[in-house]
Amino acid sequence: MENIKDPYHASLLHVFLISFGLYRIDQKGVTITDERTRSHNVFASVRNTGEATGTMEMKSYRPDYTLNDMRLVKAAPEYNDEITIQIQTIFPDLVLQQQDNSLQLRYVIPMGPNEFELLWTYFGYEDDDEETTMRRLRQANLTGPSGFVSVDDTEVLEYSCAGIQANPGNTAVLELGGRGAAPPEDGNMVTEGPIRGFYEYYRTIMYGDQD
Repeated sequence: MENIKDPYHASLLHVFLISFGLYRIDQKGVTITDERTRSHNVFASVRNTGEATGTMEMKSYRPDYTLNDMRLVKAAPEYNDEITIQIQTIFPDLVLQQQDNSLQLRYVIPMGPNEFELLWTYFGYEDDDEETTMRRLRQANLTGPSGFVSVDDTEVLEYSCAGIQANPGNTAVLELGGRGAAPPEDGNMVTEGPIRGFYEYYRTIMYGDQD
């Protein structure tokens, strides 16, 4: 669940997203958190149609990347706003995501202390025409178990799990943006507030109030 609760990691990790301008930290975006529990949140971003300011120096940026079929990263206007990606997490393990024209659900299913399954469901609307349906199916290749974007997450999750298991008796803390669960006052996407909010609420319902 942490994967989709730190919205800034995508620009650091995902070569595909940043190189094709699908999602960059220098884009206009917002993070919103449920004020009551801090366990539900949504972040949304608008594709930057101008110069990649603040992106050129990032190691994950590959301006020479191309595709044989650029339709994979070409979106068509579908909604009344300009949002090109939005991800909403519902406590504890449901994710609703719009990536351009691709509409998705994700479920995290625990299989034990050291194993889980991640399931993806893609959907469209009954009145979608054939062109829209094909566009959704094409863009579905970005995510899923071996998607052009998600394959990076799969590898990092393996590394993270191995690192935690090797040192079970100690605690490591990596912080960005303070210690509180509230998002930045301006709602920007450089925050780990949603991660902390998730675990604060988890501890509350599992063990009672925590200091």
